[in-house]
Amino acid sequence: MAKRIHYMDALNVLSCFAVVVLHCTLHVFGASRDSYWKAALVLQGIFIFAVPIFFMLSGSHLIDYRLKYSTITFFKRRLKKVGVGLLLASGLCYITYSAFPNSFYAADNFATNFGLRDFVLRFSTNTINDTYWFLYAIVYLYMLTPLISLAKERKKLLEGYLVISFIIAFVLPTLVYLQVMDSTVFTSLFNWPFFMSTSTFYYVAGYYFSRWPIRKTSQVILISLVGLMALITMGFLGYRLNISAETYDSFMISVDSVFCAIYSVSIFVVFQTFEDKLGALSDKFLRSLSVIASVTFFIYLFHVPFINWLGINLHSEWLIGLFYKYPLTKAVFVFVVVGGIALVWNGVKLRVSTLFKTH
Repeated sequence: MAKRIHYMDALNVLSCFAVVVLHCTLHVFGASRDSYWKAALVLQGIFIFAVPIFFMLSGSHLIDYRLKYSTITFFKRRLKKVGVGLLLASGLCYITYSAFPNSFYAADNFATNFGLRDFVLRFSTNTINDTYWFLYAIVYLYMLTPLISLAKERKKLLEGYLVISFIIAFVLPTLVYLQVMDSTVFTSLFNWPFFMSTSTFYYVAGYYFSRWPIRKTSQVILISLVGLMALITMGFLGYRLNISAETYDSFMISVDSVFCAIYSVSIFVVFQTFEDKLGALSDKFLRSLSVIASVTFFIYLFHVPFINWLGINLHSEWLIGLFYKYPLTKAVFVFVVVGGIALVWNGVKLRVSTLFKTH
């Protein structure tokens, strides 16, 4: 059995919690610019690494799949986990929203057109639970993986890709956004889809840094400082661009931001240096970390429906005020409740599976 890589478990859990935080601070998109909006903006910036790290973890696990199994097996495994998970979760959300449209925030339009045709349309356009966009994006990465895997040992080639992709996917769009470069010029000269994909950049970067990790303390410290500066700059620009705006502009604090890319990569690199320290922790803690990491996919799939349910069914003024003023408490609550449901579900599946094996 392959050795468990503890920093990846830690990043998995942290990134899953970060996703929950992002969806518990959506009042950042509202019109208010009070102190609670500012707190939400700060949390959006701090936790925006969530999806980039998920992409990086996927790349670190999957790009060298040829060492473990065939391409056919690779696609079967991905289809079984992600494809089936996406379909079942979408179906469950669709049926639940349609059956109880008044029990979930923004679900009132599901019951009107309930049916297979409507489900297929919504599923194919990601309008059942739009936070599943990550899964739609990662299917594209799975299709690219057999090609990318051919370059898994070609360090210089991967470095060349990462540099070009960083410029095309992050730097130039930022220059366009800041009106330093004309958008028509960018589209005409640099419309290179493979290099313009921010998700592919993160995916390849995750494999690259897991295959050739940075070990020198001085380099890690430098990367940490650069990442911190990127976070501060991202937050500052996000604040300046939005504090007087009528509608929230998420460009700077998003997975497509050049500052988010630098910040996310720095987090991945820094966490790699924690591997020895994590490995020295108690077996009980590491087992608990592994168990929580095993249910993060479930939490990702179902935390938003739970948040939407709370939006309609939470009647305690005290809790509503607490969750609005201190969204981290709401994120912890959602993470623990949905994670608890996931653990119970896994326990039930294990018992049923054991029962069938016994008979």
